[in-house]
Amino acid sequence: MRSGVHYFCKKVDFNESMEESWYKIKAKYWTGAFFFAFLAFFSFFWPLTPNVSDLAIRKVKLSSDPIWKESHRKGGAKYWINLRFNDEFESYSIDGFDYKYIDYSAFIADIREGDSLTIGTYGTHILSLEKNGIQYLNFDKAQLHKEKNKTWACGLFLTGLTCCVIPLFFKTYPTLRIGRQEIRFHFGVILVVSLIIVFVVLYNKVGFEYISGGQFAK
Repeated sequence: MRSGVHYFCKKVDFNESMEESWYKIKAKYWTGAFFFAFLAFFSFFWPLTPNVSDLAIRKVKLSSDPIWKESHRKGGAKYWINLRFNDEFESYSIDGFDYKYIDYSAFIADIREGDSLTIGTYGTHILSLEKNGIQYLNFDKAQLHKEKNKTWACGLFLTGLTCCVIPLFFKTYPTLRIGRQEIRFHFGVILVVSLIIVFVVLYNKVGFEYISGGQFAK
């Protein structure tokens, strides 16, 4: 009798430890769900992808030479140009993916202090720049790059979010019974495999060049 009671108690303790373990595992998936949800939400709003009709088009005169800037951090390098115009208090910039689609050699040779330009701005961001009928920023290609970059981000982050949310619906460790065998679902492995599959699909369907890219697009 004692041995039977002792065995029963051990079995209960084991089940309780299993439930406690699953509770701790779920806590990690809550963290992952919030993390991927934040990234997915952020990816819907950045980068900005306005239409031509959304731009404020006007003629301006450069009050100084363009200032080329860069910063280097652990997250990578950042490049941008600051431009100031006569009768304009604010400084305007060309940055992000728009910076990638500058006609660099022509821009560096032709754009100088005192030049009259036609610019298209969205806030303080310059998305189109023209001088004497020549475009120095490729607006259409920059917006296409942004849209495809969003596809990358949304595809990966929504996949991660889905894989982290599904385990939260289970009260106990999810298992699959096949005859007398019990198989656990390892959602961590499912998450990694799902991200790899989505990455491969995006790589083939969208193109790896749109996930980031070099300083200037060819």
